[in-house]
Amino acid sequence: MGEFSDDIVASIGRSSVRKKILLYLYHTTASTMYDIAQDTKTAYTNATGAIAGFGKRYGKERSLIHLGLVRMEKGNRGLNVYSLTPEGRRLADVLDR
Repeated sequence: MGEFSDDIVASIGRSSVRKKILLYLYHTTASTMYDIAQDTKTAYTNATGAIAGFGKRYGKERSLIHLGLVRMEKGNRGLNVYSLTPEGRRLADVLDR
């Protein structure tokens, strides 16, 4: 995984939730936070923290969005929809092997 920054490698290595969400989004086109939490069997607050940062446990600087691995867009009915960036897709492809 030498092609990825130390921050990215450390963030994914320290959190099974971040890794699980990254791989979930790899196999899904895009998803809402609720669906991500439900489908990965992760508490909603933990999913939120992994993706966008939340409190001390999930600092923003280690979040998937801040690291440039996930993007958020407005979907139908104004809901936020999350999907992988090209860098997130490359990392998930390595992790999925």
